[in-house]
Amino acid sequence: AALDAGLYVIVNIHNDGGNGVEGMWLDITKTGDEFDNVQKKFSGVWSSIANTFADYDQKLIFEGFNELNNGNYNADPNPNETANVNSLNAKFVETVRNAGGKNIDRVLIVSGYNANINNTIEGFVKPNDTSTDRLMLSVHFYDPYDFTLNENGTSSWGTESEKSYLQNQISEIAEFSSDETMPIFIGEYGAADKNNTSARADYYYWLNYYADSNTDTKIVTACWDNGDINQNGLALFDRTTNTVTPTGSTLISAIMGNPVASN
Repeated sequence: AALDAGLYVIVNIHNDGGNGVEGMWLDITKTGDEFDNVQKKFSGVWSSIANTFADYDQKLIFEGFNELNNGNYNADPNPNETANVNSLNAKFVETVRNAGGKNIDRVLIVSGYNANINNTIEGFVKPNDTSTDRLMLSVHFYDPYDFTLNENGTSSWGTESEKSYLQNQISEIAEFSSDETMPIFIGEYGAADKNNTSARADYYYWLNYYADSNTDTKIVTACWDNGDINQNGLALFDRTTNTVTPTGSTLISAIMGNPVASN
């Protein structure tokens, strides 16, 4: 249905390696034979997905995994965990290409540890690929945490230092990705609703402004909509009525490049 509507579609393994997920198996803390088994299962899953969708056109994109971390979102990875993330990226690309069909040059999205900008710059290794210029780098952005996701944090954002930090983060990952000749996909960003629509819209506007105005490499963004229209939710659309929420209308306007009245 999404493809018929003219949309691009991304299929990923979402949070099977995520913090606190029941039955989590995509575990980058494993070593030796245990991690070999993780890789075999990971390859098997992607082989099945890639074969199922082998004849779908290039509006279907695959992303290997989502926010792989060591169980602590606030902890940096050790060298083995970083190496395991890179190894899984390589296995993902190899497996999908080997599935044949239109997978041989399908756009594939790869990412660094926890999809974090700093960890990606410090540890990501671009996988080898039999197809030229068909890899895309994914990062997520939820900084500052106290504003975006901390339910007990601040409801305000927009100081010059906060804008500068946002701009610098985007510039740094753009420069890194340009060196790797890969476009960037900011696959998630967002700020929870704390009755602060104006501040959230300001945040969404500037993130997309800096992404769009960057000249180093192409940056595509995707706002995270978790379907929750209540306090501390991140929804743009009401799934029960199939309509844009009043708050969502303001945020979408900001995403599309219309600054909030205060700016």
